[in-house]
Amino acid sequence: MSDVNFTFKGSKQLADKLKSLEKEAKRKSKAAILSESYAIMQDSQENYVPVDMGDLRDSGRVEPNVRGNNISVSLVYGDEKTDAYALAVHEHPSGFSPPSWQGVEVKFSPSGHGPKYLERPVKAAVKGMRERLADDMKLDGGG
Repeated sequence: MSDVNFTFKGSKQLADKLKSLEKEAKRKSKAAILSESYAIMQDSQENYVPVDMGDLRDSGRVEPNVRGNNISVSLVYGDEKTDAYALAVHEHPSGFSPPSWQGVEVKFSPSGHGPKYLERPVKAAVKGMRERLADDMKLDGGG
């Protein structure tokens, strides 16, 4: 049996390229997750959250949290002015509904907007989400 010898050249360039791809992957994954989150929030605000004076709709926000390699996003409604109302509307009918809502039909406007105003667009976004995120996270890689 004969010995096989080989020389690997370019290990520094390979290490540099891998480090570059890691940075690109982190950047693209954060951007893709944020893009998906903002699209869900926009859908919620335009098609699901009830609007009277706009305070509830305007309290909607996307809160990204990046810790090391972990990326999470919170989709939030409510502020010091609207917290109780946000919960009451989202969960209606529930124990969070004000007493004045008990036993009466509560009509939200515009038509079709109302309870589960964040849950419904999140559920709708699930279809195709994996494909959209994968497309957004494709690495350039280049030569």
